[in-house]
Amino acid sequence: MGNTAEEKIMKKSLSNKYSYPFVCIIFLILIFIHPASILFGNIEYFFTKGYNAQYESLKSAYYNSQYAKKENPGIMPDETFESFAGGAFIRGVNPILIVHEHPPLGRYIIGLSTILFDNAKTIILPSLLVSIFGIFLIGRIVLKKTILSLIPLGIFVNEPLFMSKLTIAPLLEPIQLPFIIFSLYFFIRGVGSKKSLPWFMATSIMVGAVASIRFFILGAALFISMVIYMILRKKLDKKVGQFVISLPLSLIPLFASYAKTMMEGYSFIQILGVQKYIFAYHHSKII
Repeated sequence: MGNTAEEKIMKKSLSNKYSYPFVCIIFLILIFIHPASILFGNIEYFFTKGYNAQYESLKSAYYNSQYAKKENPGIMPDETFESFAGGAFIRGVNPILIVHEHPPLGRYIIGLSTILFDNAKTIILPSLLVSIFGIFLIGRIVLKKTILSLIPLGIFVNEPLFMSKLTIAPLLEPIQLPFIIFSLYFFIRGVGSKKSLPWFMATSIMVGAVASIRFFILGAALFISMVIYMILRKKLDKKVGQFVISLPLSLIPLFASYAKTMMEGYSFIQILGVQKYIFAYHHSKII
């Protein structure tokens, strides 16, 4: 009787051991059916080569568009402009000669895509995959169980806003997104770790990248939110100091993205002045 009871327990344990991963896999398949169908419908859009052959046409379209011409301009869609800007930056054009509303890091990443894949859009796919992975990691930390962490992941990848990134590309938002997500992931790890400084250093670099891809106000909001959270958690007073020490690292992605500009004579102070201009530009749009 004892052996029979033990055998039943072992069988039940083995059943749970294999059924849980099976349920998770089924859940994953259900989550990704819709976005996968959209991606496969646009597979040529992301993998067809030919950007470098089209670059001069994009350049001509830019100089005849609303971005460069005041009278009777042609209309250049945002994704077409991002494609041109990425290619121009990676070819050595000073970013401040073309881009006035955002720092240039995101366009350099698009430019990298044109070199690696001869397609400005391809880089969006790994950016979205990294974002998905980051959402999953945060879910694992917060919700503790793998299957529960798939719930926010499922909501995220089936949002219309996410789906639109599989049909209109390249844009800066999906390039910025993984840096936002991993800034939060590294911060959460830092808050919960005994050795917080390496995690906070990674957090600062990620937030710096966020502020170097699009208007820096989002990066500033992330930093402020993190500091407020740590101050409210009085037990983490020592970690506030470590976090503050790591903040200067956030400037590394910003200054790195303006390397070409500095090579042409701009100082660090002048690069910060460019950020002041970007702030004034966005402030005027709000008003």
